[in-house]
Amino acid sequence: MSRPRTHIQLAPPPRVYAVPAAVAAAGAVRFLLDPILGETHPYILFIFPALYLANRAGWKSGAVALVLGMMLANFLFAVPRMSFCVAAPENQVGLLVYLAVGGAGVYLADARRTAQGLAEASAAAVATESAAHRQTQEALRKQQARLLDHAFDPILTWELGGNITYWNAGAERLYGYTAAEAVGRSAHELLQTVLPDSRTALEATLRCGGRWEGELRHRTKGGNWVVVDSRMVVARATGALEILQSDRDVTDQQRVEADVRDALERFRGVVEQAVDGIITIDERGTVETVNPAVARVFGYAPDEVVGRNVSLLMPDPYRGEHDGYLADYLRTGTAKVIGVGREVRGRRKNGTEFPLDLTVSEIRVASGRRFTGIVRDITERKRAEEQLRASEARFRNFVEQAADAFFLHDAGGTILDVNRRACESLGFTREELVGMRAEAIDPDLSPDLLRRVAEDLATGRQVSLDARHRRKDGATFPVEVRLSPFEVDGRRLVLSLVRDITDRRLAEESLRLRDRAIQAVTQGILITSPALPDNPITYASPGFEGVTGYPPREALGRNCRFLQGKDSDPAAVALVREAVRAGRDCAVEVLNYRKDGTPFWNALSVSPIRDDAGELTHFVGVLVDVTDRKKLEEQFHHALKMEAVGRLAGGVAHDFNNLLTVINGYSEVLLAGMSDESDPDRRAVAAIRDAGERAAALTSQLLAFSRRAVLKPRVLDLNKVVAETGKLLGRLIGEDVRLSTALDPRAGRVSVDPGQFGQVLMNLAVNARDAMPTGGQLTIETRAVVLDEAYAKGWPEVRPGRYVMTAVSDTGCGMTDEVKSRVFEPFFTTKEAGKGTGLGLATVFGIVKQSGGHAEVYSEVGVGTTFKVYLPAVSDADAVPLDTAPATVRGGTETVLLVEDQPDVRRVALVSLQAHGYRVIEAGDGRTALDLVERDRPHLDLLVTDVVMPGMNGRQLAEALRPLYPGLKVLYMSGYTDDAVVRHGVLQANVAFLHKPFTPFSLAGKVRELLDQEREPLTGKDAAAGSAPGPR
Repeated sequence: MSRPRTHIQLAPPPRVYAVPAAVAAAGAVRFLLDPILGETHPYILFIFPALYLANRAGWKSGAVALVLGMMLANFLFAVPRMSFCVAAPENQVGLLVYLAVGGAGVYLADARRTAQGLAEASAAAVATESAAHRQTQEALRKQQARLLDHAFDPILTWELGGNITYWNAGAERLYGYTAAEAVGRSAHELLQTVLPDSRTALEATLRCGGRWEGELRHRTKGGNWVVVDSRMVVARATGALEILQSDRDVTDQQRVEADVRDALERFRGVVEQAVDGIITIDERGTVETVNPAVARVFGYAPDEVVGRNVSLLMPDPYRGEHDGYLADYLRTGTAKVIGVGREVRGRRKNGTEFPLDLTVSEIRVASGRRFTGIVRDITERKRAEEQLRASEARFRNFVEQAADAFFLHDAGGTILDVNRRACESLGFTREELVGMRAEAIDPDLSPDLLRRVAEDLATGRQVSLDARHRRKDGATFPVEVRLSPFEVDGRRLVLSLVRDITDRRLAEESLRLRDRAIQAVTQGILITSPALPDNPITYASPGFEGVTGYPPREALGRNCRFLQGKDSDPAAVALVREAVRAGRDCAVEVLNYRKDGTPFWNALSVSPIRDDAGELTHFVGVLVDVTDRKKLEEQFHHALKMEAVGRLAGGVAHDFNNLLTVINGYSEVLLAGMSDESDPDRRAVAAIRDAGERAAALTSQLLAFSRRAVLKPRVLDLNKVVAETGKLLGRLIGEDVRLSTALDPRAGRVSVDPGQFGQVLMNLAVNARDAMPTGGQLTIETRAVVLDEAYAKGWPEVRPGRYVMTAVSDTGCGMTDEVKSRVFEPFFTTKEAGKGTGLGLATVFGIVKQSGGHAEVYSEVGVGTTFKVYLPAVSDADAVPLDTAPATVRGGTETVLLVEDQPDVRRVALVSLQAHGYRVIEAGDGRTALDLVERDRPHLDLLVTDVVMPGMNGRQLAEALRPLYPGLKVLYMSGYTDDAVVRHGVLQANVAFLHKPFTPFSLAGKVRELLDQEREPLTGKDAAAGSAPGPR
């Protein structure tokens, strides 16, 4: 008994005129109330028809009424009136309220209408069912439930938008959930249903149509996905809609179908993409299918072949014979139709014939017998076979004419054939070689080596080895052998390619020798490739690391410019770049930088490398570290500069010293006669004397830095010199500079002029004081050191050995590298004008160098500076105390011969000597003095003579007087430099010497000292020694 269909009918829609009528009625009421309401609230009455219509006919009618009411209110009642424009600002708020309230009311009225209609329809449906009908339906549902429980397929019911209400055994079997686990839960959430469309669309379809069919994906309790063919119907329309869902598992079916489709697709792809043509024909020879390759082979389009006899593709006479062959085969089964790899002829659409490789197979189907033919165009193969035959002939000719020897062996090593080159290289004829064993021409082929080679060849691999071959005359030569195994008609053979490598061995040995030479040289060698971007380094020798500090692997791939730095000369770099661009030789010296950042001078020579055709392929560069040479050049240039300045100073010194002798001498004479300390004239003369002494000191500095000062070296203890000089330094450096000393008692002794070394200490102390304007620490230390070969290598003028080091350190402002490099230059100063002469440190340098020592400076900006003076240590004498000048000078009555070419100087000396009681005979030059003595033969106790004079110099005069006065003592005077005095053969250890400028006091003291010495007559040997130049 079927359940009667229940029709749910909501309230009927109003007629078309109902909407404007309701709006018009509201407008009429508003018009009647216009005198009361005026222009206020023009929209309020039009909300009511919209709500009424939405409640009766739905939201669409309510919305239309709402819009019509707004338009009517705007036109008739809102300002501006008689216009459909937006209301005036004072009515816009009312308009917004109207739209908001009206829209909400329409929505709520429509919802109420729908709910009320459903309730009324449901109540009507329930009321129509009779009690008997309900009993029958209940019995039917129970019977259906029993049937559903025993159904194999999953069946379930669920409320639309709700939970599962029924779950049969089939659902439990497929999905894994029991009824207790499933009922009450959402079907979509439980099975994680994947729908073809949205869930909303599914529920809308069920509401409207009551039925849905389609494919779903569900997830089982075990986590597997299954595909089901699902059918859904509305099982109950009263209350919440109940859905009856029946699923059929089609997972395996879909998988099989997919496999079949995939196999068919692959097969179709194989056929479509096959290189060979594939044709199927029926029993009458009619073509049923062809693949695209058939069109490529024969030139016909597929539709031009399908449906026609296959003989279309055959040339005469095969075209007329084919049908007969096919009929005989179908009748007897013996005709030559079925076969593999038969060579036949084909005919293209353009009429040309070509060779085909044909394979035919037969298949039986329900509709009869079918034949499949696979055709392959073998035109190219036939052409290749012909070319192969021609190639074999050419190859035989090539083998005969080849520069390498060819041997054909059997597996046992017996020679079967050779080419012409094999005969020429070994001196045998072909007949002599054929049949010969390999051992006969290879003296090194031992049985063990032959066995290993045979084992490798048996695996099918090529074998390469170096060997020796022996000629017919017994001479041997190196060869490279390559053995290739192959088979001919099942017979294993070996083809040997033998190359004479005598020249290659010589070239390899030459290359090895060249490589060893490159490895051995200390210079860096680079090879760059201009064919690559940025001309990178492709080879760097081991010597490159010794020069630059970079291992060769770190240089590969980089341009040589990575060695350049901030002080590299752009002009030198540009010269190299231009040479590389032009492909020519280039040699420059450029400042480069090692890996550790230290600079070095690189004597770089670049040369192009060209191939046999003269094309540029590479550049080779040789790097030589010439830093030491550059240092020597700098020192040499500095020495030249000092020499030039020294020559200037020496030339000036003579005249200056003569002038200063006059100035200082007369000042001393005048001061000696002025005893009144308050006499203004005495103060003026004293000022003149002081200025003269300062000028003499300046001249002395000029001679010192140029290393032309007359030194009086003594073996002494430097610690004593430092201690005595330190007493003066305290007043010199000021109170804000702290002075400390660190004197090594084992420092040792040196040979140095104590006065000049005191000058060194004074100059260094003053320099340190000026570097500490706000005060600081000045430290003087001495220490015994050993300068080894490694140190001397960096300073070519230094000899390895024991030295006494004196260091003067300050905590001042320090020096930059640029200032440090020029610190010993004469007249170089960083002080402002008038604050320094630039001679202080130059004097230090000159004195140290003239004393055989070495000076260095260490400085860091903001930290301080240390000057280190190294003097050679001596151990052959004890320290000598510093000279102390006597307070007064004793005069005498002896006779002195005074010879001086400068009248002013001679006059000062004359006055000084006469003032001390001496009898003086004067002369203006050496010749005049000699004439005077030879004429008058006066008694002489002492000769005081200038060294450098026109004509006869002082030494020559002394030698000329010795025969006349064998015991005559000589005091030499000179304002020239040390070098000039030596050149005149005067300066020796046993020769008395007085340097200009001198004072009357110093002259008198030197004369008295010399006269008081024990008189010892000079022998001939002594005279000879006196005339010889002494050591500097």
